[in-house]
Amino acid sequence: MEAVLEAAHIHPYLGPSTNLVTNGLLVRADIHTLFDLGLIAVDDDFRLLVSPELGHSPYSDLHRKPIWLPKSPSDMPSTAALRWHRRQHGFERGILTILTTRVPNHTMRRAERRFGPGDDALPS
Repeated sequence: MEAVLEAAHIHPYLGPSTNLVTNGLLVRADIHTLFDLGLIAVDDDFRLLVSPELGHSPYSDLHRKPIWLPKSPSDMPSTAALRWHRRQHGFERGILTILTTRVPNHTMRRAERRFGPGDDALPS
């Protein structure tokens, strides 16, 4: 199983200041991709939240399932960073605007969101 595990940054990697254990999750490669796309998030109780866009896929069975957590409390994912990720991807406030952009052979969806000052700041 280790061969398919990856470290996913909660807050995007922006250099050494964001390369922290608390800013990461150890997940399967496919979950990493879905997390980065905002189709999966993690709640404050460390359970997976699956976007309705994945409602008719095998991933819907993962909704509300607990994630693997490190043994050391100092290595736990930051709940503030997880909250930021949920806000960025519409899990807490809802998606305000959906923009659909066509690219060759794919349709990509992007959510446009508006937040107040400091909402995009990396938690300390």
